[in-house]
Amino acid sequence: MLIMRMTDCTTWSKLQAHYQILRDIPIKQLFSEFPDRFDHFSADVAGLFIDYSKNWISQETVDLLCALAHERKLSAAIHALFSGEKINYSEQRSALHTVFRLPAHEKFIFEGVDLVREVQSEFQKMTQIAEQLEKKELKGFSGKPIDTILHVGMGGSGLGPALYYQALDTSTRNATCHFLSEFDYASVQAKLALCNPETTIVIIVSKSLTTQETLTIFESIKSWLGDAPSQFYAVTAKEERAKSLGFLRENILKIWDWVGGRFSIWSAVSFSVILSLGAEKFKRFLAGAYQMDQHFQQTAFDKNIPVIMALLAVWYNNFFHAHSKAIVPYSAKLSTIPAYFQQLHMESLGKNVTSQGEKIHYATGRVIWGDVGPNSQHSFHQLLMQGSQMIPVDFILPLCDEKLNEYDIKRAANCLSQSQTLMQGFEASNAMQTITGNRPSTTIMMNHLTPETLGALLALYEHKVFVKSIIWDINAFDQWGVERGKHVAETLIACIADNKKMDLTDSSTAGLLERISRSFNQ
Repeated sequence: MLIMRMTDCTTWSKLQAHYQILRDIPIKQLFSEFPDRFDHFSADVAGLFIDYSKNWISQETVDLLCALAHERKLSAAIHALFSGEKINYSEQRSALHTVFRLPAHEKFIFEGVDLVREVQSEFQKMTQIAEQLEKKELKGFSGKPIDTILHVGMGGSGLGPALYYQALDTSTRNATCHFLSEFDYASVQAKLALCNPETTIVIIVSKSLTTQETLTIFESIKSWLGDAPSQFYAVTAKEERAKSLGFLRENILKIWDWVGGRFSIWSAVSFSVILSLGAEKFKRFLAGAYQMDQHFQQTAFDKNIPVIMALLAVWYNNFFHAHSKAIVPYSAKLSTIPAYFQQLHMESLGKNVTSQGEKIHYATGRVIWGDVGPNSQHSFHQLLMQGSQMIPVDFILPLCDEKLNEYDIKRAANCLSQSQTLMQGFEASNAMQTITGNRPSTTIMMNHLTPETLGALLALYEHKVFVKSIIWDINAFDQWGVERGKHVAETLIACIADNKKMDLTDSSTAGLLERISRSFNQ
């Protein structure tokens, strides 16, 4: 699919001119000039309420940004994403993670195969094992029922399931999950100490089954658990390699090359949490994401929330030069969501060449960071309020985790106090106490944090990232920097392990390598 260059977009220069005018108008003035601003710049979508009225925009801004999206042929790109075109240009792959969210009765024919049928077959396999676990029919080598799951996976192979488990875990779980993603011997041993090898199953998640960190942890667990192949499961695209590593055929679950790690939470990568929290809950999670998929495909750009949020990001990144974005969830259950969105955004959008390999001369990806409020208010919100740079914020607020209580009321009040003060500012008698305001934010609320609302929320941000990649003309689905780092690490591991010298282009790495080798071999 051919996309015109950014420099060819006539709307870009119009946005630059519009920015010069709008930046001198305070956001609170935009509210006073348009009394219906809140109703106009907010929406209910898939169980989420999104208020983007506190952003530094007018209707003209939205119109121009939507014109930019049309000029960048976003509609064609959305169709390409959902139809299976090879939009991962550098690897000649499709990006079909949305297929996992399709209802079971639908069909999706891709290269002569009904992918929905294949996906459902794998899901049924996971469901059957989950039912065995729930009925205490899944047993360890001693004959005792399984009650613990060890999930081993790096990056997207671990972040998503860990987020899901923390967000939706209840006292009625079928088994306790422990996630081993910290590549640290002491941390691995500490988590193993919490488990009984006789009642634990181990799930190794790696698309290639070559990730060094994952395989190293796998070897540590095998030493701890012993020869119990029935208690080891592999989630991978490499079945034969899994067999060669000792996994039983019936314990191997499939992932496909058309799903990337940071988009894989919807797949068998989440096998551990399907076992622990139940298949029905995961179906609801997929259904929430599917609702967002439908909204994204069918809604006009000016009311399309993933599109609007993406265009706001472009607006701040490329015109206000705000190269940082804070994600602040007001729920402890979502404490890992900043890290999850960090990978989703920064691995997808951290590119400096176009999809055709040409050097980019405009800003693309942003630094994504954050923490849980209200605790974050006593930490970095001072920078948000009075720092020298403008940092847009997304506040995520589940109104009630379970039964409404005092904590929920105060969490909500604290969340709104931050967005209000960031936007309105505060006039004080001295400069040190004055808050200038005009700090934009978006608030995403949900009545309850449910499987459906979590699914919709994650799909919203996936689509937001995709839209930005189209506007910026970059490939959101490769990560060659990550791959190069892995390759270099493998070479250096061999050098340290065998105490060998290697020719290096810089004295720093050579000196550090020599010092490390000397220390390890003392």
